[in-house]
Amino acid sequence: MLAKVHIAKKELGLKEHEYDAILEGFSVTTAADLRFEDLEKLIKFFKFLGWQSKPNAQIKALRQRVLDETTKIQNGENRLAGLVKKICGVERLDWCRSVVTLERLIAVIMKISEGEKNEAKRLIQQGM
Repeated sequence: MLAKVHIAKKELGLKEHEYDAILEGFSVTTAADLRFEDLEKLIKFFKFLGWQSKPNAQIKALRQRVLDETTKIQNGENRLAGLVKKICGVERLDWCRSVVTLERLIAVIMKISEGEKNEAKRLIQQGM
C-alpha cells in the first residue's frame, strides 16, 4: 500500500508542499506512519484526484522496495533468494508478479531487520 502511495504521488505530479498538506490531514508527516485503513483512504483520495493504479508500475516499485529493504539485513542478498522461493514460490524476484506476495515479502524482511536491530541492542546492553 505504501508503494502505491508513492507511485500515486509521483504520477499525480504532487509538489512536496501539496503532499505534506494531504498527509497533515491524516495527522502524520510521512505515509509510513499511516495505519492500513488510512493508507486505503489516502489511495482512494488519490483516485478521486484522477490517479489510476497501474499494476506493473506497482509491482516494479514493490520489487525495488524488496531490494532496498534487503540491504538492511545481514547477508541480505544471499538470504533474498531463499525468502523469494519460500514466500513467493518462484526462483527469482523478477518472476514474482503478485502485489500481495511482494508486500508479504517486504513485511518478512522488515521483521528480520527489526529482529536484528533488537538483537544488536540486547548485545550492546549486555556489554558485548
